Amino acid sequence: SSIQNYNWLIDLTSPVVSLVSKPASLNNSTSASFVFVGNDLGGGTIAFYECQFDGGGYSTCISPKNYTSLSASTHAFDLRAIDTAGNVAVESSTKTFVFDNLAPVSAPLTPENNRAYRSASLAILSGTSVDATSAVQTVEVSIKDSDASGGPRWYNGSTYSATSETFLTVTQLFPSSWTYSSGG
Repeated sequence: SSIQNYNWLIDLTSPVVSLVSKPASLNNSTSASFVFVGNDLGGGTIAFYECQFDGGGYSTCISPKNYTSLSASTHAFDLRAIDTAGNVAVESSTKTFVFDNLAPVSAPLTPENNRAYRSASLAILSGTSVDATSAVQTVEVSIKDSDASGGPRWYNGSTYSATSETFLTVTQLFPSSWTYSSGG
């Protein structure tokens, strides 16, 4: 009579999955790449990964997982690992991203656009700025004058002397408006 042995492993431990590389939370790219790794601490191996993008349902994926032609919007990426025993990662690794590839809209209010402004000193300028996807972070203004011969002079923050266009950061930025005043 022969003796036969059969050994098996009961694996009740869920695997662990981590995003190693991902897009910045706010960016202006129309593509995204996710690099991930997993580890099975229960004695088996990772059988496969599943990815879900914008709630579209999980499907098998490999690292890196790339997405292209993304619209300007908030997007969500979910990732989970399944090991050879069928254990699913306890928590999905979820990351939300805002892809903002639309330029903000900014318009001067005072003085009116394309109007002459005559003053020995620069008064306060103001305007509006709106971004359809995210908040406006910075607004810059460029202020041009004409010299005695009609040539351009650019305001450098204290006087009209710059020979090339100079951009100045506004002094007060609010959720939908901005103000620039000479000298801070």
